[in-house]
Amino acid sequence: MQKSRLLFVAKWSAFISFLLLLIGTIGVILIDTDEYEFFDPSLSNMVELEPRTSELVELESSKIYIALRIDNSDSNAQLKLINESGIRFDGRSANWLDLPRTGLDDTVYNTVRVFEITKEGSYSIYNEGNNTLWLVDETANQNELFKQKSILIVTLSCCLGFPIGIVALFLTIIGWRRNKKNIKFKIISSSDIEIQNKDADIKIISSMNKVPDPFVEDTKNIIKHINTEEEKDTFWKEWDNE
Repeated sequence: MQKSRLLFVAKWSAFISFLLLLIGTIGVILIDTDEYEFFDPSLSNMVELEPRTSELVELESSKIYIALRIDNSDSNAQLKLINESGIRFDGRSANWLDLPRTGLDDTVYNTVRVFEITKEGSYSIYNEGNNTLWLVDETANQNELFKQKSILIVTLSCCLGFPIGIVALFLTIIGWRRNKKNIKFKIISSSDIEIQNKDADIKIISSMNKVPDPFVEDTKNIIKHINTEEEKDTFWKEWDNE
């Protein structure tokens, strides 16, 4: 791809990336979370477990379930999930992707355990800790969330804006590197090659017809002098013969 075309594509990619990210940012600001009751654990939970209690729940395969609590202490949630066969599932701890969520009353809920269920059935869940836990069907919540047009627009804008921006940066770097490596050569075709120095001109002459005038005159004088000398020598030789 030519350098000019490469930079043209990079410029428009950067503009599109900026536009998409701007739309996503505005969308996030304008989203009204009060409309999403399903995102509030106190309203959309499968079960609410008080400390030292247990419940029997029906879980589906290929779904993700999360346990949340209000307390944000570093202590692990003393939570057990056991299936009908007596097999215990520990799940995994929350990571940086499991962000806190805010309820409609501004209560902040933190994820303490994530369960990825591979086999559906009845499960017993035990809360042996000192905090109230809410078990939420995260897969169902995410599906409901992406049905909202505003959320969908924000998600698409951000998911497309960042990759396009990276591509624009990559193309700009390539175009800049090609610009630095672009060396221009100029070929001059002439019978006379002139190499100009700072103090003098050096001329390489390719034709005898272009000998400078002062040298021509000097050459003529030298030839004339030689001819004259030859005539003198011939005169004395003839006189001596007489």
